[in-house]
Amino acid sequence: MRKTYTYLGGKLYLSYVDNKHYKKYEKVIETCFFDFLDGVEGNEIRVRIFEAEKGVFECELRSNNYVNVSLLAHKFGGGGHIRAAGFTTRDSKKHLIKSLITACQQELDNCK
Repeated sequence: MRKTYTYLGGKLYLSYVDNKHYKKYEKVIETCFFDFLDGVEGNEIRVRIFEAEKGVFECELRSNNYVNVSLLAHKFGGGGHIRAAGFTTRDSKKHLIKSLITACQQELDNCK
């Protein structure tokens, strides 16, 4: 199942795809998953989480204007570029999402 959530007053969009749907739609997800969130007014950070394997979550992060998502990814053991970064984790989905929201809020606060 794919679900999209908004947090932090619309500054953070987070999408999640479970393992079953990831396997079924992997090609589509890999090529155009972020497209539908591009240009959403007020959005700064987009996070895409797929359960690539049972219990293994791949997270991709994108920013529009000012947040350095490489710093966010680094907090979770990953890396990347200022506007595009990512990481892989075996953390629980619930804890991962909670941690991502907190980390994104901190980065947004640092950019003020």
